[in-house]
Amino acid sequence: MDTGPIIILANDQKCCYYQSSIQYIARIITTILHHNRDTTVDIVVRYEGERAICEICDALDRGRKLENVKGISFRHDNRVFSTPLRHRIENLDSIPFPAFHLLEPSIEHYIGEGKEKGFPIITTRGCPFNCIFCSTAALHGRKYRTRSANNVLDEMEFVQDKYKINVISFADDNFTMKRNRVIELCRGIKERNLDFEWGCSARVDLLSKDLFLNVIPRSSLRLG
Repeated sequence: MDTGPIIILANDQKCCYYQSSIQYIARIITTILHHNRDTTVDIVVRYEGERAICEICDALDRGRKLENVKGISFRHDNRVFSTPLRHRIENLDSIPFPAFHLLEPSIEHYIGEGKEKGFPIITTRGCPFNCIFCSTAALHGRKYRTRSANNVLDEMEFVQDKYKINVISFADDNFTMKRNRVIELCRGIKERNLDFEWGCSARVDLLSKDLFLNVIPRSSLRLG
């Protein structure tokens, strides 16, 4: 059965939902290798995909040319074409929360049905550092872009109320880049009485003694 074109996104995305006969494959890093001539792939979204994936769906449904969609590479007549890159999204708050109810077979399949129900949240993109083992700067750029504290807290409150999440993993590569933002988030967790444990990834040189010992533990950080 023909499922329609295969689209691969360059990295994890909070993607818009659009009804279309498209097989959507996420979490495959292909941006750097987008000239690969794998004939099983029709379209590659390079870098951020929230805007591009919606435009691709619209173009395919309406029979429009893919050449007008920025930030993609696509195969046509056994040739690979690449369109100009699009600007990265500066206002991350403009991206809707993920459509959790569309996860298959269900969101419970991912968060678990036991005592601990965990969920990842991404709150930033980009990194100014140049660690040799990391692809974050190559994919998201060197500018550190953040969601506002209130936007992040709103999502945390939503998943806790809706899905009874009690463990949250901040999936940012460098969560503690901006100390004041971390403090604002920790204060918001306490003020909203959000009851869960959380963890994050960070550079050791960006964890101050005050932040690590006095601020973060008050907001239920899991140490380990």
